[in-house]
Amino acid sequence: MAVPLQVPPSPHQRRVEIASVLAKYGWDILLFKLSLIDFLPSRFRQKLAFSSFLARKELETDPDSEIVIPLPAVLRTILEELGPTYVKLGQILSTRADLIPSAYIDELAKLQEQVTPCSWAEMEPVLLEEWNTHHGTDVKHAEEIFLTFDPVPIASGSLAQAYKVTFLCEGAERVAIVKIQRPGIGQIVQADIAVMLEFARLLTARTNWGRWNNLLGLAEEFATVIRNELDFRLEASNTEEIGGSIRRHYGASLTAPKVFWEFTTGKILALEFMSGAKLSSLFNGGIPLEQGKQIAQTLTDCFLRQIFADGFFHADPHPGNILYQASDRRSTMAVIDYGMVGRLDPRSRELLTEFLLATLNFDAAKATDRILEYGYPTESLDRRALTMEFDHLLREALGKPVHEILMGRVLQKVLDLMLKYRVRMPSSFLMLVRVMVTVEGICRQLDPDYMLVQNAKPFILGHLKRQFTDAVSSFELLKMAVDWKTILRRLPRKLDDLLTQATAGQLRIEYEIKDLTRLERTLTVIGNKLSFSILVAALVMGGAIAMLTRSGPKVAGIPAFSFIIFLASAIMGLWLLISILRSGQLK
Repeated sequence: MAVPLQVPPSPHQRRVEIASVLAKYGWDILLFKLSLIDFLPSRFRQKLAFSSFLARKELETDPDSEIVIPLPAVLRTILEELGPTYVKLGQILSTRADLIPSAYIDELAKLQEQVTPCSWAEMEPVLLEEWNTHHGTDVKHAEEIFLTFDPVPIASGSLAQAYKVTFLCEGAERVAIVKIQRPGIGQIVQADIAVMLEFARLLTARTNWGRWNNLLGLAEEFATVIRNELDFRLEASNTEEIGGSIRRHYGASLTAPKVFWEFTTGKILALEFMSGAKLSSLFNGGIPLEQGKQIAQTLTDCFLRQIFADGFFHADPHPGNILYQASDRRSTMAVIDYGMVGRLDPRSRELLTEFLLATLNFDAAKATDRILEYGYPTESLDRRALTMEFDHLLREALGKPVHEILMGRVLQKVLDLMLKYRVRMPSSFLMLVRVMVTVEGICRQLDPDYMLVQNAKPFILGHLKRQFTDAVSSFELLKMAVDWKTILRRLPRKLDDLLTQATAGQLRIEYEIKDLTRLERTLTVIGNKLSFSILVAALVMGGAIAMLTRSGPKVAGIPAFSFIIFLASAIMGLWLLISILRSGQLK
C-alpha cells in the first residue's frame, strides 16, 4: 500500500474518489442520491450509461425511493477502499444494531485497518514537534526524550502507531508504550468529515430512511467520536478514570495501565507497558476449569460495575484488549485500550436496571415502558402491538432452562424489535449491548457452565441494596425533607390562587393541536383551487352564453367576446391542471 497522504485531498478530489468506488461496485442509486454522477471519470460514465438510465428513471418515478444496500461483504469492501475515516465509520456502524440488520453487523465487525506503517523518518517529526511545543525545548532526536526508543512499531492503525520505550522514573527504569498520531491524519479526517456531513444532509432530505433515523445527527455524532479519537488526552483521561476504578476494586487480580502524563499530549499517548498473553489464549481448555470460573466471575462483576455503578465503561472488551499473566504466586489480568468508552447518566442507569429486572420477571408491559422512556419512539408507534411482541420475545427467549439462556442474544433481539418499530436507541445502549454480548461470549469460553443471569446475581443484588441504603441515608433523607418542605410551603398559596381564579371565572385551560398550521395551509390551498375551478367554470358558462350573440366581430366563426372568454378559461384551466400535477396529489 502506498505511503499515507501527507496533504488531504481537496473536496473535489475526494468526491471523485468516492464516486469512482461507488460506481466500481454498482451502487448507482446512491450516486444519484448524493449528486455524484458529474464527478465520475469518463470511463465510468460510459460503462454505467444504461444502468444509470435505470437509476435515473427510478428516481424520476419515485423521488423518495429507498437505497438498496449492497451485500454485507461488498459494503465492507467499499468502506475499506474509501479509507481510514470510512473504516472507522464501518466499525461504529457495527455497534448500531438499531440501524442495520445483523448480517451487516457481523460483516462490518471484521473491518480491519489494513495500513502500511509510516517510516520512522515520517513519524519522528510528529513526536519532536509535540514535545518541543509543549515543553519549550528544542530536542532533535527521540533518545533525548526517552532512555531508549525502538523505532519499529509494535502496532500500526489508521490513526496512529505504537512504539515501545523506556525512561527513568525516580531512579528506576520504566517500560512504556508510546502511541504517536500519523502525520497529516487530522487534516485528512477533517476533510472527509466535511464531505460526509454534506452527504448526510442530502440523504436526510432525499430518503425516508435518512429522515427516520436522523442521519445528519448520526453523522455529527460520528464526527464528534472520531475527533475525540484524534485527541489522545481524552483517551488518557478515560484510561485513568476507568482504570483507577478497576484498581481500587480489584487490586492485583485485575488492573489497567497507568498514564504517564509528562509524555502525553493531543498527538502522543504514553501508557504503562502491560505484559501478558491475550485472554483468547486461555480458551479451549488453556486454563483449569476452576480458575476459568473465577476469571469469568471477575470479568462479569467488573463490567457490570462499570455500567451500572460508575456509569462509565470500556466499550470494546474483545479478548485482545484483556491480557492475562500467570506467575507462581498469582495470576493477573489487565484491561487495555480505552479509545472507545460509553457513559450512562444516573437516570439512564435506573431505567436500564428496571428494564432488565422487568425482562427477567417476564413483565413485558413494564419492560416496554422503560425501554421507550429510554429510547426515542415515533409518534405513530403502536405500543400495544410492541408490548405483545415483547411478551412473545421474552417467553420464547427466557422460557427455557437457565443454562440455555443467552442474555446477550436476548438483548440483541430487543434491538431487532426496536429496529422493526423504528425506535431509535441512544448510542450508550447499543454500546452496552455490545459489551454484554462480548463479555458473555468470552466468559462462556472460559467456563462452559457460565450463565450471565446467574453470575450477575451477586452484583445486581448488592447494587440494589446499595441503591436502597443510599436512598435512606441521612443526607438523602435531609434532601428529600428540604424538597417536601418547599412543596408544602407553596401548596396552600397555589391552591388558593387556583380557587380564586375559578370563582372569578378567570380560570383558563389552554391546549395546542399539533400540525394545525399545516392543516390550515392545506385547507387554504384546497379553497383557492376550488375557487379557481369555480371561476373557470363560470367563464366557460359565460362564454357559452355569449355565443348566442349574433352581432359584432367574430374569430373563426365564434363571437370575439366568447373567443376571448374561452381562451382565458383554457389558460387558467391549464395552469390549474399543471399545478395539481406538480403537487403530486393527483391520485
